[in-house]
This record gives sequence, structure tokens and C-alpha cells, in this order.
Amino acid sequence: PSTGKQYELGIKYQPPGSDMLFTAAVYDLTRQNIVTTNIAGATEPVSEVEVRGLELEATGNITENLSLTASYSYTNSKMTEVGDPRDKNRALPLIPEHQASIWADYDWTQGALAGFGIGFGARFVGSTDNIAVGNLGFVRDASDGHSSAYTVYDAAVRYDLGQLDGSLRGASISLNANNLFDKEYLATCDGFYCYAGDPRRVTASLDYKW
Repeated sequence: PSTGKQYELGIKYQPPGSDMLFTAAVYDLTRQNIVTTNIAGATEPVSEVEVRGLELEATGNITENLSLTASYSYTNSKMTEVGDPRDKNRALPLIPEHQASIWADYDWTQGALAGFGIGFGARFVGSTDNIAVGNLGFVRDASDGHSSAYTVYDAAVRYDLGQLDGSLRGASISLNANNLFDKEYLATCDGFYCYAGDPRRVTASLDYKW
């Protein structure tokens, strides 16, 4: 069976008179008897892995109209006990060392734009080691099984239909775009194939709340 031990320490802080909430956490996780996937797509046992990390987040209202959510995570992972000595202290596959995101929302409550809202944000994913090579004798070098970091941007616009007529109160329309600039990037590679990240996707929705 897989077993593990984890230590975690966290803190939350809300400045007096502010709607912002800041959180931070550090953790240290050790797990034994897990499996990972090699370059051929088969599972291989890993006797022990260590994962240490830091997570930071800030969220809340900066002003009456502007809200913000931002996060950052640092993950240091390594296989400390493995069958193939070449994989010892190698990072766990598909786990980026750095990840970050930010999203800002602005809503108009007065004037000609009352009822409109916009949002804009970015998502960063750091470089990763890909599928572990394992005991198959494939050549290893500094670039073996590595995916580059990437950043994509998202946006949204919405409108409260209740501003048009009181009978529409609770109804809203929105337009959302993921990967707004249609960035081409590799999400991951497994040694034989590489997989492209999601292209730009635009969705429209009509919502009603009561």
C-alpha cells in the first residue's frame, strides 16, 4: 500500500479596514510505494518521493468596483528511492516547479456603463520534466523529456440585463475567452508524442439567478 507523511504550516492575514485576504502555506510531503509512468506508457514503482512547496494567494476587493485574485505556487519534487539509479533525485513527471495566476474584475455600478463588467487575467505554468524514462535504456541528456514554460491570457465581458428592464433582474449575458491571443504551446510530451495546449476558446452564456 501507498503510505505518506505530511507537515504543513499556514497563515492568513486580512489588513484592518481592507477586504483583501492574504494566505501563505508551506508543506513537506513524503510518500512511499507509489507508481509513475515511463516513456512507454507503462507504470513503474517508485519506493519514495519527496515534495516540498510554498503556496501564496491574495484575493478580495481593492475598491468598490475592482476585485483581484492572485496566486503563486512553488513545488520541489524528487524521487528519492527508485529502481533505476539514473532516476534518483529526478523531479516527478508533469509537475511544474513554478505556477502563477492573476485575475482582475471590474464592474460599473453607475453612469452609462452601469451593469457592464470586464475581467482579464493570466496563467503561467513553469517548465516540467515529462514521463519518467525508467528502465528501458533510452538515452538521457539535459533536454530529455522537458516541456517549456508558457503563459496564456484570459478575458471576459458581461452585462446585467436587469439594467435594461426590472423584469430581467437576475439575468445576465457574458462572453468568455480562454487563451485570448491563441498562443501555441506544448502542454506535455511523453517521449513519443507531444500534445498541444488548448487553443483559443470563446464561449457565450446566458444566466439567470433567483
